[in-house]
Amino acid sequence: MKVINFLFIFFSSFSTLSQCGETEILGLPYSATPDIISKDNDGHLLISLYDSGNTRLIMMDHSRNILKQKYFAGFYPNSDDARIYSLAVDNENNIYICGSFNTGINFGSGYTYNVLGGSTSIFIAKLNHDFQPIWVEISEAPTVVSSSGSNDIAKSITVDSLGGVYFSAVVTGNFIFQGQDMSLPNNNISMLISRIDPSNGQIIWSQWQNPNSSSGRYPYLVASQHGGFYEVIHFDEILTDNQGHVFTEQGTFNCLIIHFDSLGNHLWNKKVGGKNSYSSIDINENGDLVMYGTLNHYINVGTDTVYNLYKKSMYFLELNLEGNAAKLKRIITSELSNTILTGIYSMDYLENGEFLVSGTTKEEINFNGIIQPALDSLNVTSFIAKYDSNFTPIWTKTFGIGRYVLNHGVKELNGCSAYYLGSSWDYFYYEDIDSLFNTYNRIPFLIEFDLNTGEIAGSSIPNTNDPFGPNGVPGSSVGVEELTGIQFILYPNPVTDFITIKSESQTTFHWRMFDLFGKLIISGDANHQTQIDMSILPIGMYLISVDDGTNLFTKKVVKN
Repeated sequence: MKVINFLFIFFSSFSTLSQCGETEILGLPYSATPDIISKDNDGHLLISLYDSGNTRLIMMDHSRNILKQKYFAGFYPNSDDARIYSLAVDNENNIYICGSFNTGINFGSGYTYNVLGGSTSIFIAKLNHDFQPIWVEISEAPTVVSSSGSNDIAKSITVDSLGGVYFSAVVTGNFIFQGQDMSLPNNNISMLISRIDPSNGQIIWSQWQNPNSSSGRYPYLVASQHGGFYEVIHFDEILTDNQGHVFTEQGTFNCLIIHFDSLGNHLWNKKVGGKNSYSSIDINENGDLVMYGTLNHYINVGTDTVYNLYKKSMYFLELNLEGNAAKLKRIITSELSNTILTGIYSMDYLENGEFLVSGTTKEEINFNGIIQPALDSLNVTSFIAKYDSNFTPIWTKTFGIGRYVLNHGVKELNGCSAYYLGSSWDYFYYEDIDSLFNTYNRIPFLIEFDLNTGEIAGSSIPNTNDPFGPNGVPGSSVGVEELTGIQFILYPNPVTDFITIKSESQTTFHWRMFDLFGKLIISGDANHQTQIDMSILPIGMYLISVDDGTNLFTKKVVKN
């Protein structure tokens, strides 16, 4: 059976033939927050979506078929409950995830946890390739909570080339993990860096890092190809750790990079200073560390001044194995905004040394000789670019506008496609005003680009007056849903009493209605048309699935 739309996730699309096949713009449920886009060893996309206190983990192949998905349910919907913040894949295609939850979380297969006290706890889990848990480790509810509350977050997890697994967490208040009280005396905000045993999740070693202000947070880890890992962390004023290191301010804002071996020793550390700079890290095909982000006026790496032309830029900077600056490339904007919504936020290296960068801007961009204008100077423009190993642009693309556009990642797939995961608030339009998507709410989207040309098909993402849009077709009549090629019509939507499902091809079909947690409410069969009485149902959102034996169509319905 050909699956057109999959239960719980609705992909609506516009397709055309490209050099590698079809490229698409894919709409996601409007209530979901995209968090992660990654890839397994078989070339499948892994996407994490946070939605109303729960997280969905999705596996999708290069033909955009959803192969698997897993629902990690928090105990209290519409609260900041169960959320995955980081994901890593080992050589055997096992998946490591980490994040946080409030009060309770259900991983399935008997892995259900309830932590009393109402504080936020961390989790670390190892899943097999079918998303089934192999082991799960959680922190216990704190007995003492700091004045700012307890908002513990496992922020990053990574696996090195030798199978070593490392994670980072931000902890407030006291912290109990695996039966050990690992709290610091002052119960302030601290960062925890740990190595864990991949067979059972037990901690092998841990280190604390302590900023003297709340600005030093969210350490990000990336594995080294030579064993061990790199950490990047942002702080101001002073940062200390329990190994006796003291790092002091350099410039207006500081980025600290530390190269750890597998035993937790510092091989080297570098302070990266620069006015209003922001950086993250990745590893290129040679195993070198690459920084990327935004800078304002200048940037220093250790004691070396890499750039001091006192102009605003986005940048990527290659460091050698000793941590010294080797190659810098700036992406110049006419007047880079200081807002955090502007900058390079993701990179992905390809096997031949080429790489993708993606982000957002509010100004014209000079991609090293290729000029791309901002599509609207009053709003945020999305961009993606492909570079060769010499930092020369191959193609560039500015492609979407929104009030607050966030870039959640870019990932190459199958040597043919580049996927851009993003979200916007209030509205988003692509290339022309006819494709305006206006909900006055969060708008998540996944856009596929041809890896060779940078082109995508169509000029629209889902237009909507209802959460999933009228099948992603701009200009469709409000309240009437039709799936091209399948000839099912569903109306009205939103609905107050009776909703009609009609097959224009006069086919028989089976229909089912679910709530948003997947619970079946009612089902039935129809010859070619049916009416469903929803008048007695509570106000809210529901899923209606229609199956004619060949195709499956799932649609979200709003009950007023």
